[in-house]
Amino acid sequence: MCYPLEEGGLGIRSIIKVNESYNLKLAWDLHNSMESWAVLLRQRVLRKGCFIKHHINSSLWTSMKYEVSTVEENTTWMVVNGSSINLWSDSWCGKPLLFAVLDISNIIEQSVCSIISNGRWDFSKALFPIPLDLQERTLRCHIPIVPRPDGRVWTDSPNGDITAKISFNFKRSIGLCKDWWQWIWSKSIPPFKSAFVWKLLYCKVSTDEQWHRRNFSFPSRCCLCKEAQETTHHLFFNCKFASFLWSWLSKMLNISSPILDWPDLWALCRKFGSGQCKIVSTAAIVFILNAIWLARNRLKFQDAPPSIQSSISSIVDSVALAGGSPTVGSFLNMQDFVMLKNFHVPIRPRKAPNILEVIWKPPPRNWIKINCDGTSSPSGLSACGGIARNSDGNFLGAFADFLGVANSLIAELSGAMMAIEFAYEKNWSNIWLETDSTAVVKAFNSPYTVPWFIRNRWFNCISLVANWNFVVSHIYREGNSCADTLASLGLNITSSTYFASIPICLRADFVKNRIGMPFYRFISS
Repeated sequence: MCYPLEEGGLGIRSIIKVNESYNLKLAWDLHNSMESWAVLLRQRVLRKGCFIKHHINSSLWTSMKYEVSTVEENTTWMVVNGSSINLWSDSWCGKPLLFAVLDISNIIEQSVCSIISNGRWDFSKALFPIPLDLQERTLRCHIPIVPRPDGRVWTDSPNGDITAKISFNFKRSIGLCKDWWQWIWSKSIPPFKSAFVWKLLYCKVSTDEQWHRRNFSFPSRCCLCKEAQETTHHLFFNCKFASFLWSWLSKMLNISSPILDWPDLWALCRKFGSGQCKIVSTAAIVFILNAIWLARNRLKFQDAPPSIQSSISSIVDSVALAGGSPTVGSFLNMQDFVMLKNFHVPIRPRKAPNILEVIWKPPPRNWIKINCDGTSSPSGLSACGGIARNSDGNFLGAFADFLGVANSLIAELSGAMMAIEFAYEKNWSNIWLETDSTAVVKAFNSPYTVPWFIRNRWFNCISLVANWNFVVSHIYREGNSCADTLASLGLNITSSTYFASIPICLRADFVKNRIGMPFYRFISS
C-alpha cells in the first residue's frame, strides 16, 4: 500500500518513513541553515568540527542525531572559494583524497584554496603528492571567477538542496514500476472499481482459494459454473460466465486473440493508443472484472441467478460514461469508430492543430547570433552543439561536443555554456544567444535552478556575459534545426569538435535559414 501508484501501491505514505524523512531534513538544516535554532543547536552539539553522538537535553537533537551521519555520507562540498573545505578529509571531488593517498594516516589541515592560484589549480602546493588520476578528477571541478562562500550539496538533488520530497524518497523503499498502474487507475474510472482490480492483482480478493490459504477447510465449487473449484484464475478467466464476457469484449473490440490471463489483458491495453479508445478498452476490462465479482456475490449471498445480458448492459453503460470524457479525443479511423459505436460512446475527434510559421532571423548589424541545442538519446548518452552567424547569415563557426551520460537539461545547458565560451575565445562582445529550451532561458534569470555540479561553470558564463551586449531568446525547435543537427552529430564523436567550415550534414538547413525559408510547427489545440 505504501508505494506510489506507478510502483503498484496506493500512494499512501508510511508515517514511519515520513517521520524519518523529516528528521533527515532537520539534520540537513542543522548542517546548512543560518536560522537561529540551527545556529544555537550547532553551538551545543558541534565539537572540533564533529557532531557529538551522545544525548543532550534537546527534543530536536534526540530525533535527528541518527541522521547526521546520513547527511555527511550523502553530501559533498561544492568548491567556490575553497577556504571552508579540507583538501584531504572532505568530500569535494568524489571520495576524500585522504583515502586515495596511502601515506597519509592523520587528518591534515590544508584547505582547498591553498592549491588554487590565479583562478587555476596548482597541485605543486599540496603538502603531499596527488596521483595523476586524482588530478584529472580535480581539474573537472570549475573554479568560479567571482568568489562566493563554499556550500554543502546533497548529491542526489539536482539543485543541491534537500526538500521534504527528496528526503522522503531517500528514506522509502523504491519498488519496481508496474506497467499496469496507468491502465487501472484513470480519472474516468470510479476509484472503487479500480481498487477492486488492484486487490485482485495482489490476490487479496476473498475467493474460496484465499480462504483455504488461511487454513479454512470447506468444500469449494465455483457458484457461477459449478464445474470446478473456485480459484481466482478460474473465477475471472476460465469460468463459463467469465469466458463469455471476455469473448464478447473481443468481438466488441474487433480482436481475434483470446483472453485467458493477465498478460492477455495488458496486451489488449497496449493495442489501443489513442486517448478515447484507450480509456474505453481499459474501462471495459475493469468493469468486466467487477461485474464477474458482483454476479458471484449476488448468487452466493442473495441466491440471485447471474444474467449475462444484465451484466453486459451495465458494462456498456459504465463504459459509455467513462469514455465520454470531454478531455480526450480519438483518432478517427474505422477501427476506433466501430469500437466507440459498439459501446455507445460519443465520438470526440481531435481538433485540427494550429500551424505556426517558424523563421530563423539574422541578428542586427555588428551582432553575432549563436544558436545552441542539446540532445539526449534513449540510451542516456547526450551531446550538444551550436552555430554562429553574422547579420548577413554568413557562417562564422560551429561546435559539437559529446557529453557522455547526462539528461536533456544538462545537454541544453552545456550547449549554452559552450556557446558563451566559444564567443569568449573569439573575442565577440555583441552576442544573441538563441535556444529551443525554455529552461535555459529561465536559468539566466534564476541561476540557482541549474544543477549544482555545473553551477560554477554556469556562474562563470554569467560573469563573462555581464560585460557584453548580450541577449538570450527562445525559438521553436523547427527554427533551430542547424543547432539540432550539430547536437545529433555530437553523439557520434568522442570529444569537443570545432568546425571552421559548414559540415555537409548542415548545408541544407543552413541555406533554408539564410534565405528566410519558413519551417512549420503543428500545435495541438
